[in-house]
Amino acid sequence: MLTRRGVSILSSTLGLVAASTLAFDGVFSTVALFVLSILGIESILYINSSRRLHTVKVEVKSLARRAFVGDDILLTIEFTNPGPTLGPLLAIEKIPYGFKIDAPNDFWIESLSKGETKTVEYNLKALQMGNWKVGNTELIITDRFGMFKTSRSIQSHSEIQVYPSMRVGEEILRGRVHIGMRPLKRSTVSTSHGSEFSGIREYYPGDDYRQVAWKAMAKSPMRLPKTKEQEYEQSLNVTLVILNTDTTGEGEIGGRKLDAAAELAIVLAHLAVKTGGEFQVVYSSYGAVDRTDGSPLEIASRLCNLSPDPNLDLDSMINSAITASKPRSLILVVLDSPYPRTVDPMILRKATIKYQFLHALILDTTSFIRYDGEDVRVTQASEIIGNWELGHLEALLTQLASGGISAQICSQSMLVIRALDAFSRSSLVLET
Repeated sequence: MLTRRGVSILSSTLGLVAASTLAFDGVFSTVALFVLSILGIESILYINSSRRLHTVKVEVKSLARRAFVGDDILLTIEFTNPGPTLGPLLAIEKIPYGFKIDAPNDFWIESLSKGETKTVEYNLKALQMGNWKVGNTELIITDRFGMFKTSRSIQSHSEIQVYPSMRVGEEILRGRVHIGMRPLKRSTVSTSHGSEFSGIREYYPGDDYRQVAWKAMAKSPMRLPKTKEQEYEQSLNVTLVILNTDTTGEGEIGGRKLDAAAELAIVLAHLAVKTGGEFQVVYSSYGAVDRTDGSPLEIASRLCNLSPDPNLDLDSMINSAITASKPRSLILVVLDSPYPRTVDPMILRKATIKYQFLHALILDTTSFIRYDGEDVRVTQASEIIGNWELGHLEALLTQLASGGISAQICSQSMLVIRALDAFSRSSLVLET
């Protein structure tokens, strides 16, 4: 294929030849013919090389087949030429939108001799959960003057599965004391009527003073109050219902509504490990209700491919949550209902008839979709739309409250905190 540069070079050369011919100038004619001959030789070499472009072997290697959001992944690409010398070659790596590369994604290979292998390495940063094909390459061969080019698209079979970040859940649960929430205990609570003795921990306001461990407090360096832990017979089980409607794909890369819901699931999975309760996630997949449970890592591996489902059936999902949840359970519903969508409170109300705790977490779309441009008119329009959306969510909150449904509007940064608040309130009710 002739490039723009090639058109300019050839037209200029032919113009020089024509001018020198018309002027009957031997010097100019000699120069023009010399340049034309060089271009002709280069064109012949290019044609021979372009025919052999398909013989170049490309192999993608990655040490990691699985990663977490935020991880750096080293990718190695090897180019091997089994035939005669080729070059120059331009390789352009097609980076999936779920990753970021700090270096340029294109590089030149000056020449590739027969049997020679050249290796290129670069780092990718995982930004969004999912299954991603990496190493798709566009290989371009050109002549030394850039007049012609031939491209070949190479599809890679190398996949990397990116899980939601596990660090966020651990850090949030570790910081619960600092945000004013009652600390979590592994299947234990302080009670004078508890069962077997479990261990010693720090004293927190509200603990039974009769369980203060005076000897342990005296031995501590800072003389901090200590209290005894007793094994608790019943733990709060949690069912997270993710209503992954077609609008849950909204948001920036790695900051979509689905990503926030998956992050919440990881936090609650960590919470189940700490409290001894059971945890499961209910979501929709191609119109069918699906459930998953297990360790935080197992939850992460199963939710990494969570995608918006336009065929989601709310009634079936709530029925599935009711069936799967045990008595004394907390059902958390992640609800995305931007304007003008509404939710029938009676569908959620069914879960509160048999079970004591149900809490809806309404996603605030304005916190996931932001406009940071400099156009004043667009900024004003986005503010008007945002205020309209917040008014719609407030009306939805009132509608759910009238149906006896406990609910909160959650921004992107507050979703996990709101869910943990609901868990803490339900745990306190359960203890009493």
